[in-house]
Amino acid sequence: MAGSLLGAGVVPGDFIAVLSRNCPEYAALHFGAARAGVIPAHISVRGTPEEVAAILTLTKARLLFHDDDSGVLAQLACETVEHDVGRVFLAEGLAGFLEMMRSGRDIPMLSPEDPLCITYSGGTTGAPKGVLVSHRSRCGMADIIAGSFGLSSRDVVCVVTPLFYVAGLLVWFQPAIAVGATCVLQHIWDPGELMQLVEAHQVSALMMVPTQLIDLLKHPEFSPERLMSVVRIVHAGAAMPPAVLEQVLQTLPGIEFIENYGQSELGSVTVQVGPIFHSRLAASEQRSRMWKSA
Repeated sequence: MAGSLLGAGVVPGDFIAVLSRNCPEYAALHFGAARAGVIPAHISVRGTPEEVAAILTLTKARLLFHDDDSGVLAQLACETVEHDVGRVFLAEGLAGFLEMMRSGRDIPMLSPEDPLCITYSGGTTGAPKGVLVSHRSRCGMADIIAGSFGLSSRDVVCVVTPLFYVAGLLVWFQPAIAVGATCVLQHIWDPGELMQLVEAHQVSALMMVPTQLIDLLKHPEFSPERLMSVVRIVHAGAAMPPAVLEQVLQTLPGIEFIENYGQSELGSVTVQVGPIFHSRLAASEQRSRMWKSA
């Protein structure tokens, strides 16, 4: 993927843009761009043509990768920018994308301080603001977050929040990949489909915003038994209403709920875990001491 990007005429330090819902091609593009030293700007599919065009103009993005659902939005945005922006359909599939950009080039050496990507703040106090982060900061944060959430290579993680937000991409997906966990990508949020994915793939860990938890509990086909494989649920993105937290704790007593507060600039800032996590951690430390003494 990195070689294909460079073969398309993009050079290290150039910006590209991504306008897509969750899909495997998006995930591959994230890591391929990182390896090539190319900087993706991750744009919300809920943006207006004017907002997308503004990001393309500010970054001077050479390429815009988008899925089918965002095709019209991408076209309208590209028509208003003054520089040339090549459009690439992620929906063609990874094989088609690589075939189109077949002539790869040598992969450059990178510095940990090189920029990794731009994600955009929620824009609650105005227009979304771009946050540029380095490879070092996100790799370090991935390690810290994986440990704080108790993720390991044994986990099957479902990504239900969009990859174009820092929570979905850098606070959940990338830490899971860093520890070798299996990742299941939900294309678009649907509580009924989530329960099917959990059952089909034996998902063990989820990150959700409070409104998604509310959607899940209210779904007509919801049943605690359908989430039997889930060990932990991280909730983030907004304050959890106390009544909702009390309901989920009573409805799903065997699941550890972890509260995460973070920022686009820093990643995870605070993590609050409960008694189940502490008991597992204590048991793990006890096993470790036993092995060392043996």
